[in-house]
Amino acid sequence: MTYIKKTAFKLPKFLVTSHTSQQITTTTINDSETVIGSQISYTPSIDANKVVYEISFYSQKANSGGIVFRILDLEESSDGGSSWSVINQKFKKNHGLWGISGQKNRYYMHFRYVLPTWSGERYLRLRTSTYTDFPNRSSELHQLTEWDGTSATDQFCNTNLLVYSI
Repeated sequence: MTYIKKTAFKLPKFLVTSHTSQQITTTTINDSETVIGSQISYTPSIDANKVVYEISFYSQKANSGGIVFRILDLEESSDGGSSWSVINQKFKKNHGLWGISGQKNRYYMHFRYVLPTWSGERYLRLRTSTYTDFPNRSSELHQLTEWDGTSATDQFCNTNLLVYSI
């Protein structure tokens, strides 16, 4: 059930990515990669004031000393995905802990970016990189690993992406 007035969202577009394997992020500083399921093309409503990009996905670094602050950048492309640029540095997000080991480094991430509108089609995507060059500081995305005391079981979390005009 939703309590959002139906006329509030204009031209909603969504993408749900079902995962069957984990995405392990790079540990090299300044080397970024696209979060699988985060890329979408979108053309705003002609009467839009803003465009909203909302994404949810799972990230973990279980049984380790922390993720060491992953950096997330929202990027755009107006040429069909040939060249990309960070939309604005103020949209940069960080997550992770330093020096915390065990089962505490599990995150269900949800980010909402409210962007200035534009005309025509653009591609949007979320990129992740590490804050520092340090061994074993990757993140494991999309796969939830449980420990039930006797065995490990694997479950996968969908990446949910919604883009709309307001």
